[in-house]
Amino acid sequence: MPRCSACSSGVRMPGEGPVRRWPSFNDLESSAASGCDVCTLCRQYLSNWIQRKALCDTLGDVRLYAYDDHFSLECPSLQGALNLPVEDIDKSRQNKPVSPSGHGVLETPSAWLQRCLTSHDVCDDTISWMQRVEGEAASNLPRRLIDLMNIDSVVIIDCADWLANDLASPADLRDYCTLSYRWGQTTHDYVLKTPFDVLLEMPLASMPQTFKDAFAVVRALGIRFLWIDALCIVQPTAGDDGDWLAEGPRMGAVYQNSVLTIAATCALHAHEGFLAQTGASVFAAEPCTTTRVVKEEDGTQKTKDVLMKTSTPDFFQCVSNSALNERGWVMQERALSKRVVHFTEHGIFWECGGLKAHNIYGGLGQQVDQGRCRHKESMISVARSKRTRHLCPVEWFHFVKQYSYAKFTNPQDRLMALSSVARAVQPVIGAEYLAGLWANDLIRGLEWHCFKPEPKPRTYAAPTWSWASVGSGIEFTALCWHTFYDKVVEVVGTDVRPSPGTDRYGEISTGKLKLRGTLDHRKFPETAPEEYDRHLKIYWDEMQCESPAHSGWRDYTVLPICGHSATGMTLGYDTMFGAIILEPIGDTKTNARGVLESITREYRRIGWVEYDCPDARMHSHLQRTEYFSLWKEKDPTEVIII
Repeated sequence: MPRCSACSSGVRMPGEGPVRRWPSFNDLESSAASGCDVCTLCRQYLSNWIQRKALCDTLGDVRLYAYDDHFSLECPSLQGALNLPVEDIDKSRQNKPVSPSGHGVLETPSAWLQRCLTSHDVCDDTISWMQRVEGEAASNLPRRLIDLMNIDSVVIIDCADWLANDLASPADLRDYCTLSYRWGQTTHDYVLKTPFDVLLEMPLASMPQTFKDAFAVVRALGIRFLWIDALCIVQPTAGDDGDWLAEGPRMGAVYQNSVLTIAATCALHAHEGFLAQTGASVFAAEPCTTTRVVKEEDGTQKTKDVLMKTSTPDFFQCVSNSALNERGWVMQERALSKRVVHFTEHGIFWECGGLKAHNIYGGLGQQVDQGRCRHKESMISVARSKRTRHLCPVEWFHFVKQYSYAKFTNPQDRLMALSSVARAVQPVIGAEYLAGLWANDLIRGLEWHCFKPEPKPRTYAAPTWSWASVGSGIEFTALCWHTFYDKVVEVVGTDVRPSPGTDRYGEISTGKLKLRGTLDHRKFPETAPEEYDRHLKIYWDEMQCESPAHSGWRDYTVLPICGHSATGMTLGYDTMFGAIILEPIGDTKTNARGVLESITREYRRIGWVEYDCPDARMHSHLQRTEYFSLWKEKDPTEVIII
């Protein structure tokens, strides 16, 4: 490919300052369109990481830096920089990228599925440990499925009736796929509205494009049956939600037992479809040759040709960080599925216990480095490997942290949409499930705080001590301090009651937590930012009023629960103390300090505070350790958090 004059004269390594600068992304795009191979390659890297609209709206220049062993691309839309690797030409074996369009969109998932079914023992083994929903036998089937034998219409069958009438065997009906998609805000005239016997036939023309695309993918796989929630569960209407209450809790098992989940990742709503958009944002580029100056042992300099490698779309950006996977219900579907094929604007991604791959290189694609995604989607990755038999509560914290940022139309669904995952991992964790936390690590489970607090949800979702009670994303202190840990409270008892018609994994009507510890009183600014000063971090569970009437300092009741040390097996100088900020409820009285206390010892949680220097005079290891001991040695008080 030709090269523009600026790239021809400046792009070589290493270099001082930027070796190439574009005044804006539009200038870079224009130069790439003219045929410059370096500009085209840089355009590809940016398009694989940032949406084009965001790039076009970006103010500021794009810069390319050259170092001894790589190039680096920077622009205002990026947090940090993109590294462009190079390698010696004689070692390069990179294939020419091809656009994943046309017939290949349907062929690629079939090839991946056959590879997984024939060579991935870990994927066959996944369901053996991922315990099915209580009361669900491995042979249990979905209540209804879509039969794709008829090309001209959509046939929905009742599985029990088909078995009773010898129209299919259990083995036939277990061979089905599932669809994961976004409903969108458009009208839903295509949904199942009433129960039926044996089968129900609906016109194909009435189906949204996403469903039609899913039909095409499943047929190309050679599979007869498909499950879609809108067509296989009678959708709730005013005063009639019986089928939803019965089938909704079983959705996790439906995805868990399916052969493959098809994720319409690039479709914003059901009517948009996904096949035509798959690969639409793939920006083809060729590897670029450039020169590198190498210093020899004798001090002389030698120039050699190297290859600037093309970019592979990032799995986390294209899949995990997509609009589809921001939905809470979809996260459950993905976490429980044995295999998922993601149709994205950057091509098709495959995800199972043995492989993460992308098809831009043709054939079965290149394997994506699972290690790069590990910290970002911890339990999902762990859940697809044999290591999941050793799942611990910390892995649950990782998953819940990511899940807490998911979006919900109904905030009270935060626990319901997590219920099937909780049921599945309970036998592995081996503890009682308590409103999104586990009894065997409950104290550390209380160490959460809101990243960006939002207004209090209008409807009750969970007790205030649970992360599910807030409508914003949360962080766990336990994930930040991988160090020595000591607790200063004791769990006396719990009383978590599910809503009528559900169980302890679903919606919660009330939840009480009784703790024994030492209540303390601390003065905080009412509208403190996330980090008030170097030693004090205050996190409110709800958005605080910032009116002049609420701008001063006031006394709060706090319950210290833990200490973390980064220095070793003792709580020394480098120590963080954590406490829950409480607000009394019910009848109250004023104590000697003028702080309201609950007569019944009942409180609601309103925030979390961390401080690494509880008293400005405490600088020594001994003083800090003694202060921590005071909390443990004072006469404890039992409090109930609701």
